Amino acid sequence: MKIFITGVTGFIGTHTAKHLKSRGFEVYGCGTGPVLREELKPVLSGYNRMPLNGEFDAEVFKNIDAVVHGAYSLHRKNIKATNIEGTLKWFRAAKEMGVKSQIFLTSYSAGPGTKSTYGAIKYELESFFLEEKQPVIRPGLVLGDGGLARKMGKVLKSLPTIPLLDGGNYDVPIIQVEDLCLIIEAALNNPEPRVYQAFQDEMVSMKALLQKMKQDLNTRCLFVPLPSIIPLIFLKALETLHIPFPIKSDSIIALRTPAAHRLEKV
Repeated sequence: MKIFITGVTGFIGTHTAKHLKSRGFEVYGCGTGPVLREELKPVLSGYNRMPLNGEFDAEVFKNIDAVVHGAYSLHRKNIKATNIEGTLKWFRAAKEMGVKSQIFLTSYSAGPGTKSTYGAIKYELESFFLEEKQPVIRPGLVLGDGGLARKMGKVLKSLPTIPLLDGGNYDVPIIQVEDLCLIIEAALNNPEPRVYQAFQDEMVSMKALLQKMKQDLNTRCLFVPLPSIIPLIFLKALETLHIPFPIKSDSIIALRTPAAHRLEKV
Protein backbone atom coordinates (compact mmCIF):
# COMPACT_ATOMS: atom_id res chain seq x y z
CA MET A 1 0.00 0.00 0.00
CA LYS A 2 1.32 3.45 -0.97
CA ILE A 3 0.90 6.08 1.74
CA PHE A 4 1.49 9.82 1.47
CA ILE A 5 2.09 11.70 4.74
CA THR A 6 1.78 15.48 4.85
CA GLY A 7 4.07 17.03 7.43
CA VAL A 8 6.26 13.93 7.22
CA THR A 9 9.30 15.75 8.62
CA GLY A 10 7.50 16.67 11.85
CA PHE A 11 7.52 14.73 15.11
CA ILE A 12 4.44 12.59 14.47
CA GLY A 13 5.03 12.42 10.71
CA THR A 14 8.57 11.08 11.13
CA HIS A 15 7.54 8.41 13.62
CA THR A 16 4.57 7.41 11.45
CA ALA A 17 6.73 7.13 8.34
CA LYS A 18 9.31 4.94 10.10
CA HIS A 19 6.61 2.75 11.63
CA LEU A 20 4.72 2.24 8.37
CA LYS A 21 7.95 1.52 6.47
CA SER A 22 8.78 -1.18 9.02
CA ARG A 23 5.33 -2.68 8.43
CA GLY A 24 5.82 -3.00 4.69
CA PHE A 25 4.07 0.15 3.49
CA GLU A 26 5.55 2.23 0.68
CA VAL A 27 5.80 5.72 2.17
CA TYR A 28 5.87 9.11 0.47
CA GLY A 29 5.51 12.53 1.99
CA CYS A 30 5.91 16.28 1.96
CA GLY A 31 7.33 18.92 4.27
CA THR A 32 8.50 22.51 4.26
CA GLY A 33 12.24 21.83 4.07
CA PRO A 34 13.96 21.86 0.67
CA VAL A 35 16.17 18.93 1.64
CA LEU A 36 15.07 15.73 3.36
CA ARG A 37 16.78 14.84 6.63
CA GLU A 38 19.24 11.96 6.45
CA GLU A 39 17.23 9.78 8.85
CA LEU A 40 14.24 9.83 6.48
CA LYS A 41 16.09 9.18 3.22
CA PRO A 42 15.99 5.37 3.59
CA VAL A 43 12.38 5.55 4.79
CA LEU A 44 10.65 7.54 2.05
CA SER A 45 10.19 6.43 -1.54
CA GLY A 46 9.53 10.04 -2.52
CA TYR A 47 9.60 13.52 -0.95
CA ASN A 48 8.24 16.89 -2.05
CA ARG A 49 8.64 20.35 -0.58
CA MET A 50 5.01 21.50 -0.17
CA PRO A 51 4.32 24.36 2.24
CA LEU A 52 0.67 24.51 3.29
CA ASN A 53 -1.42 26.65 0.93
CA GLY A 54 1.52 27.00 -1.45
CA GLU A 55 1.90 25.89 -5.05
CA PHE A 56 2.09 22.13 -5.62
CA ASP A 57 1.77 19.54 -8.36
CA ALA A 58 -1.28 17.29 -7.89
CA GLU A 59 0.70 14.51 -9.56
CA VAL A 60 2.36 13.84 -6.18
CA PHE A 61 -0.86 12.01 -5.25
CA LYS A 62 -0.89 9.84 -8.38
CA ASN A 63 -1.13 6.10 -7.59
CA ILE A 64 -1.31 6.85 -3.84
CA ASP A 65 -3.69 4.60 -1.88
CA ALA A 66 -4.12 6.78 1.22
CA VAL A 67 -3.09 10.17 2.56
CA VAL A 68 -2.39 10.90 6.23
CA HIS A 69 -2.92 14.62 6.81
CA GLY A 70 -0.57 15.63 9.61
CA ALA A 71 0.78 18.98 8.40
CA TYR A 72 0.15 22.12 10.44
CA SER A 73 1.71 25.55 9.96
CA LEU A 74 2.64 27.52 13.09
CA HIS A 75 3.22 30.80 11.24
CA ARG A 76 0.92 33.35 12.87
CA LYS A 77 0.23 35.36 9.71
CA ASN A 78 -3.00 34.11 8.10
CA ILE A 79 -2.73 30.97 10.22
CA LYS A 80 -6.36 29.89 9.76
CA ALA A 81 -6.40 30.44 6.00
CA THR A 82 -3.02 28.73 5.59
CA ASN A 83 -3.99 25.60 7.47
CA ILE A 84 -7.63 25.23 6.46
CA GLU A 85 -7.39 26.25 2.81
CA GLY A 86 -4.07 24.47 2.36
CA THR A 87 -5.35 21.18 3.78
CA LEU A 88 -8.55 21.37 1.72
CA LYS A 89 -6.57 21.96 -1.48
CA TRP A 90 -4.49 18.86 -0.80
CA PHE A 91 -7.58 16.82 0.04
CA ARG A 92 -9.38 17.81 -3.16
CA ALA A 93 -6.30 17.27 -5.31
CA ALA A 94 -5.76 13.80 -3.84
CA LYS A 95 -9.44 12.95 -4.31
CA GLU A 96 -9.29 14.01 -7.96
CA MET A 97 -6.23 11.80 -8.41
CA GLY A 98 -8.25 8.82 -7.19
CA VAL A 99 -7.12 8.55 -3.56
CA LYS A 100 -9.93 6.78 -1.70
CA SER A 101 -8.83 7.10 1.93
CA GLN A 102 -7.63 10.31 3.57
CA ILE A 103 -6.98 10.28 7.31
CA PHE A 104 -6.95 13.55 9.25
CA LEU A 105 -4.98 13.96 12.48
CA THR A 106 -6.93 16.33 14.69
CA SER A 107 -6.45 17.21 18.39
CA TYR A 108 -8.20 16.63 21.69
CA SER A 109 -8.34 20.44 21.97
CA ALA A 110 -10.64 20.56 18.92
CA GLY A 111 -14.23 21.37 19.71
CA PRO A 112 -17.02 23.88 19.19
CA GLY A 113 -16.42 27.11 21.06
CA THR A 114 -12.78 26.35 21.86
CA LYS A 115 -10.67 29.39 22.75
CA SER A 116 -7.60 27.86 21.14
CA THR A 117 -6.81 28.88 17.56
CA TYR A 118 -5.19 25.49 17.03
CA GLY A 119 -8.27 23.71 18.37
CA ALA A 120 -10.62 25.83 16.24
CA ILE A 121 -8.66 25.07 13.06
CA LYS A 122 -8.51 21.36 13.85
CA TYR A 123 -12.25 21.27 14.64
CA GLU A 124 -13.23 22.90 11.34
CA LEU A 125 -11.06 20.48 9.42
CA GLU A 126 -12.15 17.37 11.31
CA SER A 127 -15.77 18.32 10.67
CA PHE A 128 -15.01 18.54 6.94
CA PHE A 129 -13.29 15.14 6.86
CA LEU A 130 -16.17 13.50 8.73
CA GLU A 131 -18.65 15.02 6.26
CA GLU A 132 -16.51 13.52 3.50
CA LYS A 133 -16.82 10.14 5.29
CA GLN A 134 -13.11 9.92 6.07
CA PRO A 135 -11.35 8.69 9.23
CA VAL A 136 -10.36 11.25 11.85
CA ILE A 137 -7.81 10.43 14.55
CA ARG A 138 -7.96 12.55 17.70
CA PRO A 139 -4.79 12.12 19.81
CA GLY A 140 -4.23 13.31 23.34
CA LEU A 141 -0.96 14.99 24.27
CA VAL A 142 1.56 12.91 22.32
CA LEU A 143 4.56 11.88 24.42
CA GLY A 144 7.93 11.14 22.89
CA ASP A 145 11.06 12.80 21.59
CA GLY A 146 9.34 15.73 19.91
CA GLY A 147 6.27 17.93 19.75
CA LEU A 148 4.79 19.86 22.65
CA ALA A 149 5.99 17.31 25.21
CA ARG A 150 9.61 17.87 24.13
CA LYS A 151 9.15 21.64 24.33
CA MET A 152 7.79 21.22 27.85
CA GLY A 153 10.88 19.20 28.72
CA LYS A 154 13.16 21.93 27.40
CA VAL A 155 11.46 24.45 29.65
CA LEU A 156 11.86 22.14 32.65
CA LYS A 157 15.60 21.81 31.96
CA SER A 158 16.27 25.47 31.22
CA LEU A 159 14.39 27.32 33.96
CA PRO A 160 14.95 26.99 37.72
CA THR A 161 11.36 27.95 38.49
CA ILE A 162 8.35 26.75 36.49
CA PRO A 163 4.84 28.20 36.82
CA LEU A 164 2.35 25.42 37.50
CA LEU A 165 -0.78 26.70 35.83
CA ASP A 166 -3.76 26.64 38.17
CA GLY A 167 -1.77 24.29 40.38
CA GLY A 168 -1.71 21.65 37.62
CA ASN A 169 -5.06 20.38 38.93
CA TYR A 170 -6.57 19.50 35.58
CA ASP A 171 -6.51 16.24 33.68
CA VAL A 172 -4.73 15.70 30.38
CA PRO A 173 -5.29 12.78 27.98
CA ILE A 174 -1.95 11.31 26.86
CA ILE A 175 -0.63 8.79 24.37
CA GLN A 176 2.83 7.53 23.52
CA VAL A 177 3.82 8.29 19.93
CA GLU A 178 4.42 4.58 19.27
CA ASP A 179 0.83 3.79 20.25
CA LEU A 180 -0.46 6.58 18.01
CA CYS A 181 1.42 5.04 15.08
CA LEU A 182 -0.37 1.73 15.71
CA ILE A 183 -3.75 3.49 15.60
CA ILE A 184 -2.82 5.24 12.34
CA GLU A 185 -1.82 1.86 10.88
CA ALA A 186 -5.13 0.33 12.01
CA ALA A 187 -7.09 3.17 10.37
CA LEU A 188 -5.14 2.66 7.13
CA ASN A 189 -5.84 -1.07 7.10
CA ASN A 190 -9.51 -0.63 7.96
CA PRO A 191 -10.58 2.94 7.17
CA GLU A 192 -13.89 3.76 8.80
CA PRO A 193 -15.60 7.17 8.57
CA ARG A 194 -15.47 7.90 12.28
CA VAL A 195 -13.36 9.45 15.04
CA TYR A 196 -10.59 7.28 16.44
CA GLN A 197 -9.93 8.48 19.99
CA ALA A 198 -6.19 8.10 20.55
CA PHE A 199 -5.30 8.34 24.20
CA GLN A 200 -4.95 6.17 27.27
CA ASP A 201 -8.08 5.18 29.20
CA GLU A 202 -6.86 6.96 32.33
CA MET A 203 -5.95 10.62 32.13
CA VAL A 204 -3.25 12.16 34.31
CA SER A 205 -3.16 15.52 36.03
CA MET A 206 -0.81 18.09 34.53
CA LYS A 207 0.93 18.27 37.91
CA ALA A 208 1.62 14.52 37.93
CA LEU A 209 2.78 14.60 34.31
CA LEU A 210 5.25 17.43 34.92
CA GLN A 211 6.56 15.78 38.07
CA LYS A 212 7.19 12.57 36.10
CA MET A 213 8.96 14.53 33.36
CA LYS A 214 11.04 16.33 35.97
CA GLN A 215 12.07 12.99 37.47
CA ASP A 216 12.93 11.47 34.08
CA LEU A 217 14.99 14.52 33.10
CA ASN A 218 16.75 14.59 36.47
CA THR A 219 16.18 18.30 36.86
CA ARG A 220 15.68 20.25 40.09
CA CYS A 221 13.33 22.95 38.85
CA LEU A 222 10.79 24.27 41.34
CA PHE A 223 7.08 24.33 40.54
CA VAL A 224 5.20 27.47 41.60
CA PRO A 225 1.38 27.38 41.38
CA LEU A 226 0.02 30.38 39.47
CA PRO A 227 -3.30 31.34 37.90
CA SER A 228 -2.97 30.51 34.19
CA ILE A 229 -3.78 34.09 33.17
CA ILE A 230 -0.37 35.32 34.40
CA PRO A 231 1.84 33.06 32.21
CA LEU A 232 -0.56 33.62 29.31
CA ILE A 233 -0.07 37.38 29.50
CA PHE A 234 3.70 36.84 29.63
CA LEU A 235 3.70 34.51 26.60
CA LYS A 236 1.44 36.79 24.57
CA ALA A 237 3.78 39.71 25.32
CA LEU A 238 6.75 37.68 24.06
CA GLU A 239 4.86 36.79 20.89
CA THR A 240 3.87 40.39 20.29
CA LEU A 241 7.53 41.39 20.58
CA HIS A 242 8.57 38.43 18.39
CA ILE A 243 10.77 37.03 21.16
CA PRO A 244 11.13 33.23 20.71
CA PHE A 245 10.08 30.87 23.50
CA PRO A 246 9.62 27.07 23.30
CA ILE A 247 5.93 27.11 24.27
CA LYS A 248 3.28 29.31 22.65
CA SER A 249 0.31 30.86 24.44
CA ASP A 250 -2.08 28.95 22.18
CA SER A 251 -0.57 25.66 23.36
CA ILE A 252 -1.42 26.60 26.95
CA ILE A 253 -4.95 27.54 25.95
CA ALA A 254 -5.34 24.24 24.09
CA LEU A 255 -4.18 22.25 27.13
CA ARG A 256 -6.66 24.06 29.35
CA THR A 257 -9.62 23.96 26.94
CA PRO A 258 -12.46 21.91 28.44
CA ALA A 259 -14.43 19.89 25.90
CA ALA A 260 -15.82 16.72 27.41
CA HIS A 261 -17.19 15.46 24.07
CA ARG A 262 -13.75 14.97 22.61
CA LEU A 263 -12.70 12.62 25.40
CA GLU A 264 -15.49 10.11 24.94
CA LYS A 265 -14.23 6.78 23.66
CA VAL A 266 -15.83 5.88 20.34
